[in-house]
Amino acid sequence: MKTVDREALPAWVREMADAYLSGAASLFLLHSNVFDLVLYKGEALTLREFLRRALLGIKETVVFYNISEGLTFPDAASERRFLAGAGRARKGALPRAPEDVLLLLERFIRAGNQNAAILIDYADRIAPASLSPAFLSASDRVNATTLQRWALDPQILQSDTIILLIAQPLSDIADGIRRSPQVRAVRAPFPDQGERLAFIEHLLKALPEAPLADGTPEQLAEATAGLMRLHLLHLFREAKGDGKPVRLADIAERKKAIIEGECGGLVELVSPAYGLDAVAGMEEAKRALRQVVQNVREGARARVPMGIAFIGPMGTAKTFTATAFAGECGMACVKFRNLYERWVGASEGNLEKVLDVVEALGPVVLVMDEIDRSMTGGRSEGDSGTSSRIYARLKEFMSDTSHRGRIILLVMSNRPDRVDPDLFRAGRIDLKVPFFLPETPEEQEAILRKMAEKNGVALQAANLSPVTERTKGASGADLEAIILLAAQIADEQGHSTVTDEDLRAAALDYVPMRDEGTIAYMTLLAVYYCSSRRLLPERFREMSNEEIGRRLRETAVRA
Repeated sequence: MKTVDREALPAWVREMADAYLSGAASLFLLHSNVFDLVLYKGEALTLREFLRRALLGIKETVVFYNISEGLTFPDAASERRFLAGAGRARKGALPRAPEDVLLLLERFIRAGNQNAAILIDYADRIAPASLSPAFLSASDRVNATTLQRWALDPQILQSDTIILLIAQPLSDIADGIRRSPQVRAVRAPFPDQGERLAFIEHLLKALPEAPLADGTPEQLAEATAGLMRLHLLHLFREAKGDGKPVRLADIAERKKAIIEGECGGLVELVSPAYGLDAVAGMEEAKRALRQVVQNVREGARARVPMGIAFIGPMGTAKTFTATAFAGECGMACVKFRNLYERWVGASEGNLEKVLDVVEALGPVVLVMDEIDRSMTGGRSEGDSGTSSRIYARLKEFMSDTSHRGRIILLVMSNRPDRVDPDLFRAGRIDLKVPFFLPETPEEQEAILRKMAEKNGVALQAANLSPVTERTKGASGADLEAIILLAAQIADEQGHSTVTDEDLRAAALDYVPMRDEGTIAYMTLLAVYYCSSRRLLPERFREMSNEEIGRRLRETAVRA
């Protein structure tokens, strides 16, 4: 009887082995990081080879199948035993069509006492997810039904055969299979920092022509969070091919390109170059956010909110502040782009990929802008239920308490009333920060100076009151536009420093695009959804919820 070194196995393999040996499951759905390499006993192996050596090595008969290669076997003995068990006296031409192969595999399993392992790769190609079985081809319906029937068949469950279905996104497999209580879904995660370090040390020995130019293996392992072992191998091979060492300074740019490419352009990996000091005004909001930062740095995870919402009218620096917050935390920053695509159902798999990468990147701030547009709580029409499933998966992710202090979801909205209230409940979004237009000349002046500093504009003016007198009700975005316009006027006048006259001319010339009724409504929404009265301006702080609600209703009519 063959044995394996249990301690050398990854945790996800031990989980699968324990479930199988205890009789809890014999059909497994392996998903997530299934196209990566596995470091096993000093060798970098593909998943198939790793499973053959490590887990499947204890089986007498091993069978592989995918829709491209058909049935294959790791050795002649496995092939002979399979043919005998399946009632094929001679090898001949084995079937390749999935429905025929599945019937042959079932005949083999039912022959009894097989002590076998069956690995079906790219299982999503033979039993794909669909909005309804009616949308599947006849062949796909047969395949999905066969696999679902296997999961419920006592004879197959009690046989000495382990069946592994492999697919990258779990959501790409037919619902009836992945939701079956008899199918055990097992997630193969991205490598953590310790696993990346072990693989980097392996590569430094295996590829001595590609040494590190700077830093240590530990620093490289930390810098490559979110990457697969396969990505690391490519980095080292490229360095070897170029005849150059691996440089830490190049990693950030390469990592950004790899992750954004792997996620299909649905995310942007941001490296914040500034912290909350770059944000003008908003002292109470910055104080609350700095308390979160302190808790993160001190490892007080229980005091870190699961999620944070920035709520307020457009142009109030919500996005800028989100990036500054990530920079202050010293955490990676991932910004969601629109998750919806032209093809119904594709976005669900892409969301799984994004969330897998986010898990691997942690600690990370995950930023989702305009959540009222991209996540409507399942109320979108014409997408055949895609939005509701994406929304449900996102809420499930937000509620995972293992993320607290490690993954902070930061959502932004100027119309939170369009979002399912369940998203904003405590335990998902614990801190709701209101954003307002600058209310005093002092706040406007502070923003003007910050915007000049941000854009590299030299100001001659010591007193900006002539400008702030003309910009009452302007947003931070408006004030930045005035600064840039003043710089343009200064350039036209032939001087590099912006003068008082340049600023006055810009303030007089600039025409903001504002709908006062809409801004008033969005401002009241920010007050209504705020989670702490300390974050509100004085004029709203003592206002009751009933009064806010009444004003909202009145303002909604005008807006």
